[in-house]
Amino acid sequence: MYRDFYAMSKRYYSDEFAEAYFEIMEKFKEESEVSFPKTFEKVRTIQDTFEVSFATKIVHTFNDSMPIWDRVVAVEHFGFRVPSYKVKRVEKMEAKYEEYIETFYDYLKSEEGQMLIEMFDEKFPNSGISDVKKLAFPRHQKNKNLWMYRK
Repeated sequence: MYRDFYAMSKRYYSDEFAEAYFEIMEKFKEESEVSFPKTFEKVRTIQDTFEVSFATKIVHTFNDSMPIWDRVVAVEHFGFRVPSYKVKRVEKMEAKYEEYIETFYDYLKSEEGQMLIEMFDEKFPNSGISDVKKLAFPRHQKNKNLWMYRK
């Protein structure tokens, strides 16, 4: 179910990748805090890939107040980019994620962010979903600075 929900399709992610990924998640069940730097490093060791989005999905799974870095929200809405393949890429990504969290929360507290949360709550009352996740669900419409929910 997790693979389907987060689009970890077999086309791009092998069963071996998924198995190692879920082993990391299992080990983190014993941790008191799951941080982005530690998670990012563990996920990178799977196939020596730069899986920012999937690292943040683990972090969010254990702490739903932490936003997920994905193409629609981080890149298209906020304009964040993964650092290039130059020196200190990992450190730059860790700093970039911290900046992203701050930007995400500023937006969440903004008038527009609060409006989107209200729209979500009207459509899905008593969902039990965190406000952070509510902002990650919407679909981005190009040429508009606003996410819109599917009808």
